[in-house]
Amino acid sequence: MVERPRNLARLSDTNGSISYGMIESRQPSSVSKKPVGFRSPLPILFCLSDSQLVVALVLSFIQYVILGSYDSTLSLEASTRFGLSPNVVGAVFLGLAIPVLVFAPLAGWAVDRFGPRKIATIGYGCFAPALAGMVIPTRDFMSGPFPRFPTFFGFLVLQGVCVALVSTPGVVKAKQAVEKAVQANPHRFGPHGAMGQMFGLNTLVSSAGLLTGNYWGAVLTQAFGYWFMSLGLAGLCVLAAFLAWTFFSDVQEKEAKPASVV
Repeated sequence: MVERPRNLARLSDTNGSISYGMIESRQPSSVSKKPVGFRSPLPILFCLSDSQLVVALVLSFIQYVILGSYDSTLSLEASTRFGLSPNVVGAVFLGLAIPVLVFAPLAGWAVDRFGPRKIATIGYGCFAPALAGMVIPTRDFMSGPFPRFPTFFGFLVLQGVCVALVSTPGVVKAKQAVEKAVQANPHRFGPHGAMGQMFGLNTLVSSAGLLTGNYWGAVLTQAFGYWFMSLGLAGLCVLAAFLAWTFFSDVQEKEAKPASVV
């Protein structure tokens, strides 16, 4: 029996006779496929064309403006308005910290359950009256120090709950916007994406908010009073709620599944 060479293929013609012919061995190409597209040193700048990312950064700025205003005005207002000792003034900040510790995990669950748009709108929508309510204990609407300070502290606790609500939606929406941009054009962002740049940009905006809140909070309080500064922050919260409801979307695009081979 004649053995067929390994590099010959069995061929048949129309008459049914069998013959053998040479075939070319196909080796995998050693030429690597280069990614198509321009890789920028700061690809996060391309993501700023997404209005949802821009609004998420604006909300982060507003949030930290509010937090920065607490640093420069809250302790001074509590000590001068109500005559509190330094120890008690330090305890006043627990009205902000404890609600954040309790409600931050619940706020994160709510964002996953209902979406960033609804939670951000509700959070800033509730933040506005909680800040505007500071007018009541800091003006002459109530007589005597006893009812005024519990009212002041009660509004502060409400603000702590609102801080927990507004801390998560903006970061989640910014992350979704960057992931969407990376999936649309991965070669522009490189193998590691742009998530680190997004968090760095968010930190930059947050630090700018802290600086702005510290300075302008003190300036407005000294010039017009704590109540006026609180009303100004309430106006920022109304703006933030409007931006979140207008520009955020709870519809998250799903990745296309690869077609199954039959």
